[in-house]
Amino acid sequence: MDIEFLVQPDVSLGEFLERRIEHSGVPNKIVVVSAFAALSTVFRIKPVMLSVRDAGGEARLVLGVDLGGY
Repeated sequence: MDIEFLVQPDVSLGEFLERRIEHSGVPNKIVVVSAFAALSTVFRIKPVMLSVRDAGGEARLVLGVDLGGY
């Protein structure tokens, strides 16, 4: 099992995931945890997450939502 933690990457998360899949293939499980995520980020990584799911794997997103302090 290969576990990798990514903190403040030099490239976007979507680009990192795409490169990783190109190099190592589709993982059987991916969990993305982020305190803050823009909608554009979610749309960018959606195809990657769907490719994991479509290959029979497990894909999870755990995202924080900024409600303006409420």
